[in-house]
Amino acid sequence: AFLFCAEARAPHLSPPLLAQNDATEADSVYIPRRRALVSGAFVAAYVAPVTARAISPTAASASYDTYAKSYDALDGGPLASALGIDGARSFVQIAGGRTLEVGVGTGLNLDRYAFGPGAVTSLTLVDVSEGMLAAARKRVDDLRLPVPVKFVTADATSDLVEIFGRDSFDTVVDTFSLCVMDDRAPKCLEQMRDVVKSREEGGRVLLLEN
Repeated sequence: AFLFCAEARAPHLSPPLLAQNDATEADSVYIPRRRALVSGAFVAAYVAPVTARAISPTAASASYDTYAKSYDALDGGPLASALGIDGARSFVQIAGGRTLEVGVGTGLNLDRYAFGPGAVTSLTLVDVSEGMLAAARKRVDDLRLPVPVKFVTADATSDLVEIFGRDSFDTVVDTFSLCVMDDRAPKCLEQMRDVVKSREEGGRVLLLEN
């Protein structure tokens, strides 16, 4: 696949990985088999210098439900800004058309999207945690987003194709979800690949991970 990394907007982030056609370096640092798993789609991958702990879908749902109300202070507070993570989220501005965000959490990316013709025309927000989706729904209401927004509780490692069907989205976005999936991350990538349109049709997968 063609791996393209969005231009760094946050100077504190380590340099993004860039590969064209030969993604050997990016694959070895990022996730093995990533190139094969998302082949056929335009992929933008941005790697942030933070480590996360992998947990199961059941544990993730329970854990994120518990601290959904305080999540923004952890992932979107001063520390995230100091590390450049907050600024790096702006790369979702290159999303367009029917857009699926996987692991939306509380919706920290929502004010970074561009909306309208040539940009995002609808948003489908997926998370395994009802508590996180409730927080994201409140953020959507507060922002008064100008496009249709759908909220779906699902396990992105297994449910996306069944729920949405193949080639359903122009853009798929994931920020900081693959890093907590451990050996299930390739399954999530396969699901993303299958629900996004092909590269020839303008499909793209945007990843911001650590």
